[in-house]
Amino acid sequence: MIFTSLSPNTQKNDLFLAIKSILQPWKWNSSKYQKKFVNNFNQKLQLKNSFTFDSARSGLYIVLKSLNLSKNDEIILQAYTCVALVNPILWVGAQPKYVDCDEDDFNISIKDLQKKINPNSKVLIIQHTFGQPAKLTKILNIAKKNNLIVIEDCAHSLGTKYKNKYTGSFGDAAIFSLGRDKVISSTSGGVLTINNQRLLKKVKELYKELPSPPNFWTFQQLAHPIILAIVKPTYNFLKIGRIIIRSALLIKLISKPIQESEKFGKKPTNQTYKLSGILHKVANLQLQKLDQYNNHRIKLAKIYHTNLSKKVSPPSPSILSESIFLRYTVLVPNPRTIYNHFLDHNIQLGTWFDNVIMPKDTDLKSVKYELNSCPNAQKLAIQSLNLPNGINVSTKEAKTISKKLNSFIDNQFK
Repeated sequence: MIFTSLSPNTQKNDLFLAIKSILQPWKWNSSKYQKKFVNNFNQKLQLKNSFTFDSARSGLYIVLKSLNLSKNDEIILQAYTCVALVNPILWVGAQPKYVDCDEDDFNISIKDLQKKINPNSKVLIIQHTFGQPAKLTKILNIAKKNNLIVIEDCAHSLGTKYKNKYTGSFGDAAIFSLGRDKVISSTSGGVLTINNQRLLKKVKELYKELPSPPNFWTFQQLAHPIILAIVKPTYNFLKIGRIIIRSALLIKLISKPIQESEKFGKKPTNQTYKLSGILHKVANLQLQKLDQYNNHRIKLAKIYHTNLSKKVSPPSPSILSESIFLRYTVLVPNPRTIYNHFLDHNIQLGTWFDNVIMPKDTDLKSVKYELNSCPNAQKLAIQSLNLPNGINVSTKEAKTISKKLNSFIDNQFK
């Protein structure tokens, strides 16, 4: 079976490391793994001040907390995003200000951004959706004119370059995700990078106060690729794999990427932590394969771009030269129908973003999103579908998926 999500980066050496690590709990909190990963991460992306967390949203929460924002202060971010990006804004008592996105690259609309900046605007979060860099030159000029703190959301864009410089190095700060379906993965995890020296002292103070996560949480993250190695081969066979993953979640053998309370803007009690020592070792192995992963994603994206019919709306051609394609996202009629059809034929497509604020069952009122305030984002959300492009998907499989998608749309949506 072919997968878009469900531990898409995991290879044999990652699985072996997870098994070895879960059997050595006395090494879980070793600081030497953290130092090695952070040094390698900074060196790879040409950064200086990076801090690791249990998630990227924890990193965002800490940098926002360091700014001492008031309840009337607004943090600008685009719609067509994940609730994990919105929640830290709510947790520090500030107000999210949603800006529409452009249909050509899924990133923040400069036109709508200029409309929505106001005297309460204090921070601008720039999201690089699916690994496509935002229009940084223009956006940064707008931010400078309006005296905005800039935070880059690089959850999708680890390794993406804009004008030969890595994303994450343009703003005052940046967050990266090490989540289970991200560019590289330690199952859960995140990195906060500080580029503005004025922010560094306070962030260091807040970071120093954070505890390490409970050992059981570390166990859950290490168990995830092991459980998924059993789930994936049996996912469609009598639905055994689906039963296994639901059972593992039910008994908390593995953790959910987003807690139920987060869908209502609430902060779970089991967050904000530093990242476990051993998960740095897991992430470091993945970091060594970053270029391999991204080059493979780009190669498959070019196959999709070449082979998909005009009835499928692929990303604009300009994206091919810039994006790392964490997800290759197309716009189609009735994506859920297509998703179900492909799942019946042993191909699991992706559903980022199937809501203007993902996940689909996020309570929009709780996260202060006003319906129809970002029409492009809402339109994209009901048309988006991701095609498999992880390291375990072959070029032959990408061509087959293209052919099947063209055929299905020709037959079903004439």
